Amino acid sequence: MKKMILMIVLGLILTASPVFAHCGMCGVDGKKGDKKARVHTGEVDGKVKKMTKTLGLSEEQSQKVKAIIEAKMEKKKAVHEEMESKMNAIRDEFKASMKEVLTPEQMEKFEDMPMKGKKKGDRKHSKSDGHSH
Repeated sequence: MKKMILMIVLGLILTASPVFAHCGMCGVDGKKGDKKARVHTGEVDGKVKKMTKTLGLSEEQSQKVKAIIEAKMEKKKAVHEEMESKMNAIRDEFKASMKEVLTPEQMEKFEDMPMKGKKKGDRKHSKSDGHSH
């Protein structure tokens, strides 16, 4: 029963990771947030400009539409961050469960195994912080 649960969790982690991959636009990963913010600003401005032209929006409507789009983007960013946090919790729970089943030698080999969805540096992080996760 325990092995079946572990296999299900592993399957979920491996198949769900592409769904939560970074789009490269939101700056959630904390890298180059300023550049990404500029890209977003340009993207929003471009959308508003196109909508203004296509729909014949007034200046007041354009400003309101821009605020609506920016609010949507902030909500999407928050959801993305929340899902990333939940995925990390699932990954940590999975690793803890595997540690209960595997010997220390097997766990070390397991951590070195290349796996789809495994974050780069996970193995390095676990050794450098002194924990054997």
